[in-house]
Amino acid sequence: MSRKTLLLAACCILAFSFQSVFMMLTHSAASDEEMYLLAAYRYVVQGKIDIAIDHPPLVKQLAGLPYLFMKLKFPTEDVEGVLARDEPFNQWMYGARFLYSMGNPAEQMIIRSRLMFVPFGI
Repeated sequence: MSRKTLLLAACCILAFSFQSVFMMLTHSAASDEEMYLLAAYRYVVQGKIDIAIDHPPLVKQLAGLPYLFMKLKFPTEDVEGVLARDEPFNQWMYGARFLYSMGNPAEQMIIRSRLMFVPFGI
């Protein structure tokens, strides 16, 4: 492989990395991201797979890894009660509550979870 090819590849990887980080710092959570972060926390930190069970667990595991090192509040009693009673579970409502209404650092949570996927893009 020539030096030009290696230099071009390195420049592309660097540009992709900068673009990824810039975009995640300047964009708010996607419509379903709140729910997936709720599910990621529940899966990784609490070890329970009962939210967003229709998706494979790898993405939730990766997104939830940073939460192992953060002190976060989770609506445990509410979630446990709704799931135990087999009531319809509004995972989007609880996801928004988890991120924005419980005093958790939502921006840090979103960015740290997103950072877990940049190496896969590279």
